[in-house]
Amino acid sequence: MISKYSILNAQVIDIETTSKYATFSDFQVAEPKMALLFEKKMKNQVAEKMLQPVHTYQASGGGASRSKTRMDSLEEVYSEKAALYAEFARVVCVSRAKVVEDAETKKTTVKTVTIKDDSEAEILRKLASALNKSAENREFFLIGHNLIGFDIPFLCKRYLINGMEIPKTLDITGLKPWEIKHTDSMRLWSFGAYEMTSFDLMATSLGVETKTIMDGSDVGRYFWIQKDVESIAKYCEEDVEKLAEVMMNISV
Repeated sequence: MISKYSILNAQVIDIETTSKYATFSDFQVAEPKMALLFEKKMKNQVAEKMLQPVHTYQASGGGASRSKTRMDSLEEVYSEKAALYAEFARVVCVSRAKVVEDAETKKTTVKTVTIKDDSEAEILRKLASALNKSAENREFFLIGHNLIGFDIPFLCKRYLINGMEIPKTLDITGLKPWEIKHTDSMRLWSFGAYEMTSFDLMATSLGVETKTIMDGSDVGRYFWIQKDVESIAKYCEEDVEKLAEVMMNISV
């Protein structure tokens, strides 16, 4: 397990992502080739959606059902899945948390900071600057839930897509598992098993209450429809704060 001392040198990190465009129709207009590639990648999911009926209701009462069109299905799949793929998505915000220990009382507190901006490139630039500064401490490392499987590869791809250099802290390409300094709490919690455990399940199992106004599947709606980046940032900050608490609880 991870030690309390090492956690003091770490930063807990989480990112929130959404589709690059509000709708698949917008995507088609702006980037037709990429939209076609998305459609090919998601062909099985689109086919499954097309088998689901659409129920319609009439003012006079009663209702009817019809088959979903291909465009209906593409819009749904784009809304549900695009945010998971760096090629079709963007970063909305990045939150980081650091556990700070009082030198006299030894009491620990968690301090959080969130980077958000209308420009994804500016978010990435600010994150790179913060990570490079933190990396001056040779014992610095990152902690995140599904950090190795999602956050790091997503960020690295978005840096390259935006024509930017990947921060050295994030570039773990070619490293052997034991050479990676970062800690993925999902892998830590699996204890060698191959399983995907949500942070909410892990935290609740350990008695850490998670009170969230939303979950990851809501980010697109909050970003594109409600234009509420503040709520997304609050949700992201809560995640890193609670993960820091969990890591302190299970540290030795």
